[in-house]
Amino acid sequence: MKYINLLTRQHVASLVIAILASAPLLAGGPWTQAKGEGFGQVSYSFIPEYRSLYVSGGGSDDALGLNRNVTDMTIVGYIEHGLSDRLTISGIIPYKITETSEETFTSDFPNVLAAGSLSGLGNITAGLKYNFISSSLLVSGVVLVDAKTSKSDSLTGLRTGYGAWGVAPVVSIGGSRNNFYGFVDTGLRFRTNDYSNEFILNGEAGIQLFNRLWVIGVLDVRQSITDGTADNENSEQTGLYPDNQEYVAPGFKLLYDITPKFGLNFSAFGAISGNLVAKSPSNTLGIYMKW
Repeated sequence: MKYINLLTRQHVASLVIAILASAPLLAGGPWTQAKGEGFGQVSYSFIPEYRSLYVSGGGSDDALGLNRNVTDMTIVGYIEHGLSDRLTISGIIPYKITETSEETFTSDFPNVLAAGSLSGLGNITAGLKYNFISSSLLVSGVVLVDAKTSKSDSLTGLRTGYGAWGVAPVVSIGGSRNNFYGFVDTGLRFRTNDYSNEFILNGEAGIQLFNRLWVIGVLDVRQSITDGTADNENSEQTGLYPDNQEYVAPGFKLLYDITPKFGLNFSAFGAISGNLVAKSPSNTLGIYMKW
């Protein structure tokens, strides 16, 4: 990180953690770790119990009713390490805990799925990030590979991830000045097994307050660019990783540096439109260490 002359190493590490507060999302930002340096994070994400989904890119009045309440929780391990000052390797391991309620409701589906629970690995992700331009404006390229490591249960419609491999090439552009930073990531994700491919757009802007607290605004967008024909195995009745899922989700993050090598973060995202995505916010609590 020698080329980032507008932030101290402590500030840059803090930014990277904030960017990754919701690890299942795209690991964002053009900043890379210095050679031999890195950090690890453990986070817990939860979506409050929900019973409706956005549908067909509609707004707040367009909803798809489900026949059972759905609970969605994720424990995520993240690690990042600098192979050189410009090349960083990363890995994400999510563990999902999902459940549907015993109580049933009138829904938009003719069949009533069985109640149940399903836990297991989600889609394990490995990534490489390379910094091409290092000046006041940074430009980096990222490649993420999602493994087909998830589980599914067609009787309950529960899933722990997408039933496919995925590859996402992304361009990341951003910069920082004093106590402010911002970046935009954009790219495509290609999936196997007849899943739809998707357009990716992430944006963040943050400001540091009181030397230890970062307040960050975020936007996460996923848009299908091809109509997939994968077997959803009833996952459209739970909103858990169905084919052709889309969303526009703004949110915010808070990051607090307890020490230069240890900190906490919180983030909250909520879709304002989409397709087959929960009408309920996602919240994440995380703890990190750097070296």
